[in-house]
Amino acid sequence: MYCDLSMCMLRKADLRGANLRYADLFGAELDNANLAGADLRGALLIKTQLAGAVLTGAKLHAAMGSGWSADDVVCEYVYLGARGEERFPPDGSLQPGQIERLFGGLRRGSKKRCGAEAGKTAESPALHGSRISRALGVRR
Repeated sequence: MYCDLSMCMLRKADLRGANLRYADLFGAELDNANLAGADLRGALLIKTQLAGAVLTGAKLHAAMGSGWSADDVVCEYVYLGARGEERFPPDGSLQPGQIERLFGGLRRGSKKRCGAEAGKTAESPALHGSRISRALGVRR
């Protein structure tokens, strides 16, 4: 499935559980959108605006992003793995800085909230479970 939502204005959209697999979200404005449980596997998140968005429970395997901004994102856990079946972290909530390390290449100055207060604007290659585990020093 492919969906071109590039440059769309989706601020405050209720996209809970939406199938956005392989969606092109280049430059899309998803500020304050609810993406809880959304399937973003393989999605293109380049220059996507996610300020204040809810990402808890989103499936992020192979999502690709660079230059996206995510100030004050709410994210307690995500799902990884090709089928989106691997909860991360397996128990509890993401710790400060963990979601930033998932996306890597962070810039200073913006804020993101994942499990607790932490923050950055991120740039990254595709997210894959093994790369994520290595980046975070977590055994899978």
